Amino acid sequence: MSGKSVWLLLAAAAFLSTLSAAVIKLRLETVGDINTGSTQAMMDYAILFLQSHASVLAVIVFNVSPLLSFIALNRAQLSLAYPVLVALQFIFIALFSSMILGELFTMQKGIAMGAVLVSLWFFHRSEKENAEG
Repeated sequence: MSGKSVWLLLAAAAFLSTLSAAVIKLRLETVGDINTGSTQAMMDYAILFLQSHASVLAVIVFNVSPLLSFIALNRAQLSLAYPVLVALQFIFIALFSSMILGELFTMQKGIAMGAVLVSLWFFHRSEKENAEG
């Protein structure tokens, strides 16, 4: 598997896991606080939560998306692939939190995302140097 394929798998895993997390969070906010007072109350909450087709799909995608990262981790060095996965998740969750949940996107978040993008560039360069030499 080529380096580009690994990066695409990591990007897809990060994208899907964070998008589904944002959809799940949106549904949780819609349904309200979880009553943890009894098992029955928690089961009732779960049934209410799962009445949304989007939330059911999001739960499935959230639980299946790691398979993409496992394939990428199988094909790349852990010290490269895992930090890239986490960095991409950071970027995507910052964007989805703002776009889907309406969370404030601050200048500090933008600067932090820029720093993460620079670090991803360094990881990409490191991978190219390892492949060449």
